[in-house]
Amino acid sequence: MSDTTDPNVKDKMNNIDWEVFFEDGEIGLIALIKNAKSINGVRKCVDLVIDMLYMREKDALHKKALKARLNDLIPTAQADSSLDPKKTKESIATLLREVKEDRIKGALAYAEQQKVGAVAEEECRIGSEESTESPAPPASGAEAVFVDVFCGVVNERLAVLKVHKAPEGKTLPFILSPDFAAHFQAILRQGFAPVLAIRFKGLLGRAGQEPEEKRKDYIEQEFEGKEGRGVLWEAWQKTWDETIGQTELPDKPKEEKKSFLGLLKKMKKEDTPAWQKNELTLKEWKVKVKRIKNANKNATRIWGSIAAESEDYQPPEDGDGGLLKELFGRSPIGIKKQIDALRQIATQSGNIGRSFDSYQGGKNLDLALLSVCHQNPEIFLDEEACLKQFLAGFKDSQKRSFYPLTSRYLSDHM
Repeated sequence: MSDTTDPNVKDKMNNIDWEVFFEDGEIGLIALIKNAKSINGVRKCVDLVIDMLYMREKDALHKKALKARLNDLIPTAQADSSLDPKKTKESIATLLREVKEDRIKGALAYAEQQKVGAVAEEECRIGSEESTESPAPPASGAEAVFVDVFCGVVNERLAVLKVHKAPEGKTLPFILSPDFAAHFQAILRQGFAPVLAIRFKGLLGRAGQEPEEKRKDYIEQEFEGKEGRGVLWEAWQKTWDETIGQTELPDKPKEEKKSFLGLLKKMKKEDTPAWQKNELTLKEWKVKVKRIKNANKNATRIWGSIAAESEDYQPPEDGDGGLLKELFGRSPIGIKKQIDALRQIATQSGNIGRSFDSYQGGKNLDLALLSVCHQNPEIFLDEEACLKQFLAGFKDSQKRSFYPLTSRYLSDHM
């Protein structure tokens, strides 16, 4: 074993222990060479190893020099004829040990690069963990204005649905509750808006050039119109998924068995080195798994805060994350129009059930129906009132499918 070699260092690019590959008494290349019966077989084997270990374009000159030395030791015409097998094998072993030293140096250099990268990742991880345990500093400047605008957009949707008085003896569903709206706003400001702002650095830079009193108008104008709203909507969806979503852990890489023939077969089959692929080494896999687990833990913590128990409202259930995310994409004007239309059908239509069937036609009315029922319980929730007439033609399974929130909170009135 080389004095310059750390025996614990593997070639992380190919997951090969070069000491084992070359020196192992049973499966090592040098042992196989010494026990070979044919000098011609030795030549072919070493020639193949050189080809497999020096595949890169920048290795061409080194590869050519090694093949020249091999030809000097075992000329093609003299293989298995006038050469002394013992001396020839010893000379080949010397050549192979030089190849081993070259591979070990490369492995050490690569390991050092990985170590530098791991330190950077660890610093990033520590910073991330610290950020989950202590609140982020409040936004300032253009970012603070952006956070206000964003939270205002969400609050517009919640304000349309808001109900100020719960049914007697009950608490309001979270989506209708002013207390939940305030609670959700606080979490948005702390956990979501700063992350969302990172996606709009260009906008924040331009807004920062505006006079302070004009920044709010400047940012709001950027998000007016179909294109601006679309950009904000797409960014919000990604931010929600990254902040709340749970990421699956990658599969653990398989550890290759340390056999010389297995390594040769692997090299024959794969022309692309592992470092050029997306494959993870075991160490990289452990780092990635740890990072994902931390992110998943943080996501669980944030959702736990959103869905925390409350005496003031019925908190969200585990499946309600999609509702809160999608709410951002709903127009507050559109929701209000639905609420007004349902109220008008209930108070002015002769045949309430038929009018509702005609109006609903593919619309998503669940939120509007839940809200208008709580805003006007005397119209919608009294015995023989409008909610029953609206949904009289629906089977129970259809009610749960098309009106899941209304079915959850108002099943006694349906």
